[in-house]
Amino acid sequence: MNEIINPRKLIITKKSCKNVKDRIFLSKTREFLKFLIEKRTTIKDKQSPKTKE
Repeated sequence: MNEIINPRKLIITKKSCKNVKDRIFLSKTREFLKFLIEKRTTIKDKQSPKTKE
């Protein structure tokens, strides 16, 4: 019943967990940057000067 976990497996698990955290962070950062770029373009579109007739 009592299974001994070898240190190598713990190291692999730790690396795997770190990789997952890094991927989540990068995907969140990417989505946030996309949001900012879209928001910035919509603000520019709204502030475009109107032509006088």
